[in-house]
Amino acid sequence: MCGIVGFNWDDQVLIRQMAAQLNHRGPDDEGYYTDKQVSLGHKRLKILDLTKNGRQPMCNEDNSIWIVFNGEIYNYQELKTWLETKHHKFSSNTDTEVIIHLYEEVGERCVEYLNGMFAFAILDTTKKRLFLARDRLGIKPLYYYINQNSTNSTKNKFIFASEIKSILEDKTIKRKLNQNAFQTYFTFRANTDSETFFQDIYKLPPGHHLTYNLTNHNFTIKKYWSLKINTKKKSIQYYQKKVQQELTASIKRRLMGEVPLGVYLSGGIDSAAVVGLLHSFAQDRIKTFSVGFGYEEQKAELGAANFIANHFNTDHHNLTVQPDTVKLLPKIIHHHDEPMADPTAIPTYILSEFTKKQNTTIVLTGEGSDEIFCGYEQYKLMKLWQKLKY
Repeated sequence: MCGIVGFNWDDQVLIRQMAAQLNHRGPDDEGYYTDKQVSLGHKRLKILDLTKNGRQPMCNEDNSIWIVFNGEIYNYQELKTWLETKHHKFSSNTDTEVIIHLYEEVGERCVEYLNGMFAFAILDTTKKRLFLARDRLGIKPLYYYINQNSTNSTKNKFIFASEIKSILEDKTIKRKLNQNAFQTYFTFRANTDSETFFQDIYKLPPGHHLTYNLTNHNFTIKKYWSLKINTKKKSIQYYQKKVQQELTASIKRRLMGEVPLGVYLSGGIDSAAVVGLLHSFAQDRIKTFSVGFGYEEQKAELGAANFIANHFNTDHHNLTVQPDTVKLLPKIIHHHDEPMADPTAIPTYILSEFTKKQNTTIVLTGEGSDEIFCGYEQYKLMKLWQKLKY
């Protein structure tokens, strides 16, 4: 992951202070762009084109379009080939540069062409506007601050960043609790709203883009994608084959990076399927990582992970969460920015820290499968309730 920051005025000191809060997101490189109306900053985690050609902020040939980007665009090669037929010239082998030329070609509709996870901001110096976008499911975070009805010191300020802590580097922003987000947290154990715990700081919702006019300070937010479900009555065999095809294609798309890759292996069907399919076409031995708490149920899960790892001959690593890991809570809370009552945050942090030490930059997981295929126990209760209700 990378880190992006920016705002609608010139301040070379503040933009670096904001970016410094994101060192953990992008330890490999950094870059800045400032003019009278805009400051942009970027912290880079190198995945594609590891040379200086991939440095951000990145611009087009005449310096009229600038971008700071966090994420991966899996279909960038196809888009690049198409854009070259439209006479666009490229100076790097990055997905970042593809977004720039795609924006030149189709404007705000560029997000409709992108297959990937992303959060980015484009400065269009000709139209004097900032264009921000977030991927369809909101995998990559993107926060912004705006207050057009405040005192002169904060009026018409627009600030964006990958994390809230960067925005709070501007000391003129009041740290005031947002009661709406507080209520949402106690209902869902996490803040699921587009508002945050901080008044006047918001999340750009998944599948949306934001356009901010640098001249009159007006802004608009538009939804560019929503999930469409087309129900088809097909056989189980049809859907088994379809799931395998889609999952295989999804894994292959994520092998585009030029850095080491691994898999979080829980022992469940989801991550085991990822390892099995990856094993069928990966050229190198797969690195797998598992974590548990050490009690009986978790030991059984680690045993299942070991079984899968042995079967596919992976380079496997097991970690066990120890009682003294409670000392990590301040760090974990710091990285969350907002409260989240999910106990898996602790093992996930430990696993991520260990994985990075093993020189593994990209990790595949089985996240989301239980939600799609109703794998949690509560879904059984929901189905039973529907039967009783009707």
